Amino acid sequence: MNDNKSTIEPKGKQRTPRFWMTALILSAILVILSGRFLPAAISRRIFMSFSTQANNSNQSISEIKGVTHNFQARRQLSIPGNNNSHHSSNDHQVIISQQTSETTNDHSQVMQSHYEICKSIIVAKESKLIEEVQDICLNEFDPALALAQIFLSAYLAQQGRLHGYGVEYAHKCGRFREEKKVMQEVLPQPLAMPAHQSMPKDDLLQFCRVLVNHADSTHQSNPLKIFLWETNLFQTESQEQISMMERLLPIINENLYEASLQSRFYKSALTAGYGVLKDRDSKSDRIAVGRAVVYIPCRDVHCNDFAVVPYIHFLMHIPLSVHIVDIIICRQCIANNQGCAKYANDFASTFRQFSPNMSVEVIVANPSSPDIIARLLEAEHVLCASGFGMQCLFPSLARKYGRITLFDLDKNQAGEESASSFVTRLPPSVLSHVNPPISLFAVAFFSSFQGHLDAVTSFSQRPPAKQSGDCRFFRGRFGKWSQNMVYADHAQYRTALRHYSGEADQLFRRKVHQGLHGEMKFRPPTTYRWDELRYDTCGFTQITQQGVCDLMESLSARRIFIVGDSLNLQLAQSLWMWLTNDKFGDSPIARGTFNPNFKAKLLCPVYGEYILQFIRNDELLENDMPVSIDEEKSNCNTYCFKWTEEYKADERRTILIFNAGAHIHEEKQFKNAIDRFINTFDSFQRPQDIVLLRTLIPGHRECGRPGLRPFANFEEYKADAQAQNPDPNEGIYAWDKFQSYNDYSIAALDHRRFAVKDTPQALMEVMDVYPMTILRPDGHISDEYRAPTLLNIDCLHYTLPGPIDWWSHMFFSHLLDIATAENYLALQQKQQQ
Repeated sequence: MNDNKSTIEPKGKQRTPRFWMTALILSAILVILSGRFLPAAISRRIFMSFSTQANNSNQSISEIKGVTHNFQARRQLSIPGNNNSHHSSNDHQVIISQQTSETTNDHSQVMQSHYEICKSIIVAKESKLIEEVQDICLNEFDPALALAQIFLSAYLAQQGRLHGYGVEYAHKCGRFREEKKVMQEVLPQPLAMPAHQSMPKDDLLQFCRVLVNHADSTHQSNPLKIFLWETNLFQTESQEQISMMERLLPIINENLYEASLQSRFYKSALTAGYGVLKDRDSKSDRIAVGRAVVYIPCRDVHCNDFAVVPYIHFLMHIPLSVHIVDIIICRQCIANNQGCAKYANDFASTFRQFSPNMSVEVIVANPSSPDIIARLLEAEHVLCASGFGMQCLFPSLARKYGRITLFDLDKNQAGEESASSFVTRLPPSVLSHVNPPISLFAVAFFSSFQGHLDAVTSFSQRPPAKQSGDCRFFRGRFGKWSQNMVYADHAQYRTALRHYSGEADQLFRRKVHQGLHGEMKFRPPTTYRWDELRYDTCGFTQITQQGVCDLMESLSARRIFIVGDSLNLQLAQSLWMWLTNDKFGDSPIARGTFNPNFKAKLLCPVYGEYILQFIRNDELLENDMPVSIDEEKSNCNTYCFKWTEEYKADERRTILIFNAGAHIHEEKQFKNAIDRFINTFDSFQRPQDIVLLRTLIPGHRECGRPGLRPFANFEEYKADAQAQNPDPNEGIYAWDKFQSYNDYSIAALDHRRFAVKDTPQALMEVMDVYPMTILRPDGHISDEYRAPTLLNIDCLHYTLPGPIDWWSHMFFSHLLDIATAENYLALQQKQQQ
C-alpha cells in the first residue's frame, strides 16, 4: 500500500466513472422535474448523493460542470445554528442564497436571492430571512448586476410582507470585511423603502411564478432583464401597465444617493471651486455643477479589451462651460491592456487642448467603487460608452438632473446588450425624471484587442466626418498661429476702413508709401494665419464674396444680423470689408461720426441681394430712454439701441450673431442679459433662423510692448498674464469675469438645446473665438503701431485688418458646416422615404 495514498476497496460490484457521470446527469433532469413532481428536499438529497459519489469516483467535475453549475446556484443552505450566520432578533430561518465557488460575471448565470424570495412567496412557507451572497456583495466589476440583484430582492421581499408572506430580505453586505471597497457594502441597512404604489397580490404571485418557471426552464434569471418586465403581463385582473423598473426607481434613487454620501468624492467636492455640490430640494437632488465624468468601460469580464471611442464623440457632448473632467477607467484595464493607460492619458491631453481652462484627471478604480458611482450620480454631465456589465446603467436611471449621454456601441464580447439599448426598451415614464432626456449616439467601434497601439491611437484621434458638419465644434482649438506672407497679401483691405478700428492701418500704409518701414509691406498683426494641427481636415475656409453668396443660397437665407457690443461691431466691420468693394458703411465713413448702426444691401450675381446689418446693444435690453453715441447719451451701462422690431420686420431666414458682456461688470446683470435674450428670441417663433453666440475675449495688459507676437499655446498666455498682472484679484474692466460669463452663456445654450420643447426652435450654437484669440496679444488698438490721435489705452479692441478677421473666417466656416449638415440630413431623410 502506498503510504501517501489511502484506498478503500468497495464491497460488491465496482461502479465505473461513466456510471456515476450518467447517474449525475439523470439526477439533474430529476431536479428539473422535481419542481412539479417531487418535494424539493427529496430531489436535493438525490442530487447531492449522486454528485458526492461522482466526486469519489475521481471523475473530473469540469466535464459535467455545464450541467451542475446552474443547479448549485439555486441551492438553499439552511444554517440556523451556524456561527457564521447573522440572525435577526426574530426567530427566522436564515437563508443565504448560494452561487458556485467560482464567481461568475455572466448575467445569465445568476440565480440568487430574488429567485429564493419568489420561491418562498409561492410556497408561502414559514418566516425566512434571506441574506445576500458574498459574490454579489463584494462584486467589484459589475455594479449593475450586483445592485440590480439587491434592489430587486428588497422590493420583492417588501411586497411579500405587505401581503402577509413571512419572507424578509437583508443584504448585510457590510458584514464581510472591515474596509468597504464597493457600493454594495455602503448601501443603507436596512435599505430605505420610500412610499410608492404597491404591487397587487395576484400580480406578485403570478410575477414570481413566471420568474421561477422561467429560471427553472432556461437556467437563467437575470435581474437586469427582469427590470423590463411589465407586471400586468401575467394574465391577472390588474390593469396596471407598470414595469418592474418603474416600481424600483424610488428605491434605487434614494439608496444610491444615500450611499454616495460615504464617498471621498462627495466630501472633497464640498470644498471645491468648480464642481461644488449644489443641493436642490432634497439629498437626492445634488448636482456637481461644471463637472463631467467620462466612463471608459471594458468589453469583457477580464478587461483584456476596452471600448475605444474616437475622442471627438466625447468632446462634442461636453459643454465648454465644464471645468472639471474625470476620466474613469477600470483598474483591470490598466493591468491587463497596455493600450488602456495610453488611451486614457492621451484623452486627458486632448481635453486640455480642447478647452485650456479644463482641469482633467484620469481616475483608475473598479466600477463598483462608491467614489466612482458617486461621481456618476452627481456630475452635471456623464458620458458612458457601452461595455461589459452596463456599469453606467444605475447612475443613468437614478439621476434627476444633469445629462447622461450613452454611446451605443456593438454588443460586448460576452454577447450582452449595451446600457443604451437596454434603456431604449424602458417605458417613457421611467425616463421622465431624467431632465433633460437621455441622449443616445451611435459611434464607430474599434477593438484594442485586435490591433497595435499605433492603430488604437490612430482610431482614437480620428477627425470628424466631413458630411457631418461637426468640424465647427473643433475648429480654432487644436492649432497655432503661423506667419504666412501669402495670406498677408490676401488679408489687406482693398479700401480704407475710416473708423477708430482702421486708423492704425491707414497710418501704417502712409508710412510704407513714404518708405518709412523699410522692406516691411504689411503691418505684422495682419501676417498671421491659423493652422489646424490635430484635425487638419477641419481647417478654416477663408471668407469671400462669392463664397457667402453661394452659402446664403444653400441656406435659403437673406440676412446676416449682428447685435451686441463694440467687439461685435468690429466683427461687422470685418465682414463689411471682406464682402464689399465699398468704403465702410453709410454713416461712419467720415471721422467724427460715431453712430455705428448700419444696414446695407449686398448683391450676389445669381442669388440676388441679401442684407448685412448691425445694431449696437451692449446689454441686450430695450427701453424708452433716449440714446445717442454722438451726444454721449446712454440708456444702459453704455448704449442699448432697440433691435427686436427691426429683427422681426423681415420674416425671411436670418443668421443672427449676438453677444453681451464687455461692458457688464456684474455677474447677475450678465446672466439676466443672456436669459433675457434667449427668452426674447424664442418668443419670436422663428425656427428657421440660425443663431450664433460669439464668446467674450479679455484684453491683454501692456499691449503696447514692442515686438509682441502670438503666443504658442495657452500656457504661454497664462504665464504672460501672470507677469503683467501678478495680483489675479485685481480686476480690470471685469476681464477677470469673462471666463465665467462665457461659462454661463454656453451652459444656458446647452440647457436650451436639450430642454423639452413644445414647438420647434431655431438652431442656437456657440461660435467660440476664445481659444485662438486669447493667443493674440499683438494687434490691439494700442499696440506699437497705434495712431498718434489715440489718447486712451485700449488693449481690448483690435485694429482692422487683424486678428478679428479670423472671426469672419470662423463665421463663414461654421455656416458652411451647418449647411453641409442640413444637406446631409435632408439626403438621409429622402433616402428613408
